[in-house]
Amino acid sequence: MSEVTQTDFFKRPVIDPVARAARILDVAIRRYKPVKVFAMFSGGHDSVCAAHVASQRPEFSGCVHINTGIGIERTREYVRRTCEDFSWPLLEYHALDHGQDYEKIVFKHGFPGPFAHTMMYNRLKERCIRSLTRDHKPKPSERK
Repeated sequence: MSEVTQTDFFKRPVIDPVARAARILDVAIRRYKPVKVFAMFSGGHDSVCAAHVASQRPEFSGCVHINTGIGIERTREYVRRTCEDFSWPLLEYHALDHGQDYEKIVFKHGFPGPFAHTMMYNRLKERCIRSLTRDHKPKPSERK
């Protein structure tokens, strides 16, 4: 059986995807000089790998999980347990804290179809991401 090789955006083979992800993150950190680096941790395989790569950087400040209110509790438990096991700080943002209750939205407007994906993303996730940014935006004196 032959080995499957991943390809990048330009269809070039990627021999070591973890090392490639680390290089991409290092370039971004050098270019943008963030004060903090957070890994967005949904609980999926990709995000746990991304969190691991990010956690190896000195700028790593922790993982962020956005609780939209429609996910599976077992997934949230996995995120919490994984962060605890690796000693990664975890920030959990809740859509409900931003006045976004999926159940109420559905009762009022019906289930959103594919056409409403962007709207639901904005309501359930983007507002939490804005809070994360606001909560951790460095003061001018903290910038490098």
